[in-house]
Amino acid sequence: MQYDDVDSPCDVVDSLLLDEFVSGRHPWARTVRLAKLRSGTELLPHRARLIRTAIERNKVARLAAGDGWTLRVVNWRGRGAEVTVTAVDAETGAGVLDEIVKDGAEPVEAGTVSIGFWHHNQRRGAQRDSRRIKAPAWAAIRPNYPAAAGAALTDLMGLTTADVSGRLLLLHGPPGTGKTTALRALAQQWRAWCQVDCVLDPEELFADPAYLSEVAVGESEDEDEADAPERRWRLLILEDCDELIRGEAW
Repeated sequence: MQYDDVDSPCDVVDSLLLDEFVSGRHPWARTVRLAKLRSGTELLPHRARLIRTAIERNKVARLAAGDGWTLRVVNWRGRGAEVTVTAVDAETGAGVLDEIVKDGAEPVEAGTVSIGFWHHNQRRGAQRDSRRIKAPAWAAIRPNYPAAAGAALTDLMGLTTADVSGRLLLLHGPPGTGKTTALRALAQQWRAWCQVDCVLDPEELFADPAYLSEVAVGESEDEDEADAPERRWRLLILEDCDELIRGEAW
């Protein structure tokens, strides 16, 4: 690999992780993302040997190794972490990951749901971060909506995989009328069969075919989803996109 002045110390940590995997000494690799961490955790096993630490403005990257495995941990300030392990075999690597998740991940809080947030990075392309956010039950907030809107939203909340075949859903109204709150409730209601992602830069999404393709293909929230009998549906949320849906915008 080659480095120049546009590479950061965190980029070097990323490339060093690949050494054992590229050589074939560690033929197994897996990455997991943790949305919320226990206070003070570094996500390093007790037996880890720390090799590199790179500190940047909004993240810290660490490279560590142990008997038959190598580990990279990236902590984003206030945005969770990403953990990648390479290992000599699946049993060794999975054991390291299980220990990290058990010791470092905060238990899932009741009344929350996982939402993915997409944005385009000029250097790395499409990026997705996952966070758990407060999401009310629809029954609790239904009285806050007028009769017509409430009835339509109730029908929407009740949809299942048998009822949908791919649709465009448009929520419109003045600021403060509860559109975002309704979407949070929808994510909670559909959580068993639908993964909800929010695109933070819709103008960039439609202007860049590569970015649009990456988001369209998607990224699994569930590490074991590839082995599931049915792939989860995805709901893409584009907020404040009035100009993008006008006829003259295309």
